[in-house]
Amino acid sequence: MTPRLESNWRRYLSFFGSRPERDVDDELAFHVQARVDEYIAAGMEPNDARAATLERLGDLTRYRGETLAIEQQEQRRRNMSDVLHTLFGDVRFGARQLGRNLPLTIAALLCFALGVGANTSIFSVVNAVLFRPLPFPDSDQLVMVSEGISNLAADINRISAADLLDYKETEGRAFESLAITQSRRPTIVVNGDAQVINGASITPSAFKVLQVRPLIGRAFLDADTAASAPSVVIISDAFWRRWYGADPAMIGKQITFTGGATAEVVGIMSPRFAFPLPGLGVSVADIFFPFRFTTAVMNQRADNFNTLAFGRLRNGVSTAQGEASLADIVRQMPERYPESWGKARNRGGNLLIHVKSLRAAAVGDSRRPLLVLLGAVGFVLLIACINVASLFVARASARKREIAIRTALGASRGRLMQQFLAESLLLLTAGSVLGLVAAHWGTRALVALAPGDFYSSFDTSVDARVLALTAGLTMLTALVFSILPSLPGSPSDADRSLRTEGRSSTVDRTRQHGRRVLIVTEVAFALVLTVGAGLMIQSFARARAVNPGFDALNLATFRVNLPAAAYTDPDRIKLAHQQIVQRLREIPGVLAASATSDLPMQGDWMIVFTPEGAAPSQLPVAMNALILPGYFEAMHIPLRAGRVLNENDTKGTRGLSYVVRSRMAPASVAGSIRTAVRGVDPNLIVVNFLPVDGIVGSTIASRKFNAALLGLFAALALALAATGVYGVLQYSVIQRKREMGIRIAIGASSSDMIRLIVGQAVGLAAIGVTIGLAGALALTRVIRALLFNTDPLDALTFSASAAVLLLIAVLSSYLPARRALRVDPTIAMRTE
Repeated sequence: MTPRLESNWRRYLSFFGSRPERDVDDELAFHVQARVDEYIAAGMEPNDARAATLERLGDLTRYRGETLAIEQQEQRRRNMSDVLHTLFGDVRFGARQLGRNLPLTIAALLCFALGVGANTSIFSVVNAVLFRPLPFPDSDQLVMVSEGISNLAADINRISAADLLDYKETEGRAFESLAITQSRRPTIVVNGDAQVINGASITPSAFKVLQVRPLIGRAFLDADTAASAPSVVIISDAFWRRWYGADPAMIGKQITFTGGATAEVVGIMSPRFAFPLPGLGVSVADIFFPFRFTTAVMNQRADNFNTLAFGRLRNGVSTAQGEASLADIVRQMPERYPESWGKARNRGGNLLIHVKSLRAAAVGDSRRPLLVLLGAVGFVLLIACINVASLFVARASARKREIAIRTALGASRGRLMQQFLAESLLLLTAGSVLGLVAAHWGTRALVALAPGDFYSSFDTSVDARVLALTAGLTMLTALVFSILPSLPGSPSDADRSLRTEGRSSTVDRTRQHGRRVLIVTEVAFALVLTVGAGLMIQSFARARAVNPGFDALNLATFRVNLPAAAYTDPDRIKLAHQQIVQRLREIPGVLAASATSDLPMQGDWMIVFTPEGAAPSQLPVAMNALILPGYFEAMHIPLRAGRVLNENDTKGTRGLSYVVRSRMAPASVAGSIRTAVRGVDPNLIVVNFLPVDGIVGSTIASRKFNAALLGLFAALALALAATGVYGVLQYSVIQRKREMGIRIAIGASSSDMIRLIVGQAVGLAAIGVTIGLAGALALTRVIRALLFNTDPLDALTFSASAAVLLLIAVLSSYLPARRALRVDPTIAMRTE
């Protein structure tokens, strides 16, 4: 064959498989040879003809490069088109396959959506609390500042407000700015109704520290803190909408408090602003007042530690450097203030300073419970994935003839995986979308049901990190599911599948073993969750059973704020409290009444005391409360020794919480209580009327919430495990129909068949339980710190959890066992 003829054939053959570089070279060679032949035919010598051709055609190297680039671009376009065509074909075929067994598809879809939805809901909360930046610019520079006393047997976690003025000397060096906030509980009057509102006094520098400004109006000015300055407030967006209907003319209007005091609204914060963060031990404020350094505040240095301090570090300054900068000031405090910090030092109480990130302070002890819940819901997702994997393997077994034909026709394992991947992605993407929709509402429900306002103060919306996690889980799960059905098999297995359809084969037995491994894993995960939930529920039950030292049954509490303008004399204040208590005791059905400055489990007024005898190395502290006579009787607190307080021991104090014990539920006497209080003074208003047992319950609400969530996840895990065991055994009976028929034909009784199927289920569950017990032992190390008065190795919890899993295995295997009894031996053996 001549070179020219060979070149022509290569050009025609290129239609069946393009090779760009060789194709371009062949094309150029064809044109060069054609021109050379033309010159030779005209009478030129071959060498001269080639030289003339090259001169005529020009720079062939450049032509080759440009043509090759165009050809390669076109080839990439054709390849992409082929890939998309194949992909769309796989998706269409996968959709038809999923539609052929709609109940199985819906079961897998809902199972995966359940796992993704639960996992995304919990991760959204974890992401908001632990990973997402706080809702302030450059929030990693925000820190909390707290004081301590070296010989005090308690952590203060606050500062003495007056000390802030000294600490502000570090501004410009280590800190950009420092500020303080102090919790307040004002009572506002709107349309004649009184309501206690969460409030806070803040220094004007707080806005500089947080780098925020009111959405409407202005921030506080230094002039607002002067004693003679008019009263001004800034309100939250929620407060503005709830109480004033988002009045657009709110700026400049007056808010009225009990007693007739008013304050002008000068600013409204944005909807996203929430401060102080609830993890700091105080409630999110709805109304803000300018903090004023009054004479009383300045005189309480080294005595009253009820103020949160926070600041913004300068760029490049670490928390350790910020703490060292403040420590320089702290060392000078005894000399600067000998009457306060100087005396404290003389008693062995050296002032300490601590600085830590605002996020760490806000998260506090919530990190471990959140991570435990995330791990628990991760187990639920894994169990859901195992169930879906079992369904995919079962579908692959049902399609073994189709797979065998594809393999016999030359389909590679990679091509089969591609088809299964398309089906998996189609199903799991739909499940993920459904799960995300469920997670949106699930997260809202989770935040709404959580105790307090801790979670609600964080932005728990779905962000890029949550979407990336969901997409990653979907892709990884789809990839695994596409590998599982195509792993077993060889050419001989394919040939055997074609010749023995309907019978058991090596491939089937391999897949059966694989499904059994999945079920064992599923049971093990379910046991770990069940043990964890059992321990948390037991811990909550024991915390609830603790005797608080008083009887909360039929006990109510409320507050009455005495107007400052009308009640200035201590004797009049004392008389008002005595008259209110007397009126309360006269109400029919009331057994006892009194008042206290701090209710049990709610007070934070600590005092330092020195016990008799040798001085301890650390001064002990005690919770302090001012009470009126009859308090111990009303609370049913027994007196161990001595006497109770009487009228001669009391003195006037403005803010008290009243306690009333009645024969009936507190709500039954609420109206009578309000009437009795107004009988003393028509201007007095009852606020915060609550049953005391609700206050007691709030102290263990977080334990109850965590235990309830773990219990819910454990219940989901048990339900999924039961479904998985049932599905595997049901399919096993179908696949072993011929074996079942033979067993029945040779005389196997009903009890024999039931023992066979149930025994298989119990055997798988027993292996899973054994593995799960080992995992549960490891889990106890993680949740030990969350348990109250509960042995993390409680034998009853472990044994009960194992028994529940084994019982579920028995119950889940009953229906498959009944199906095995209905196998007709004559029909089952016709496959021979």
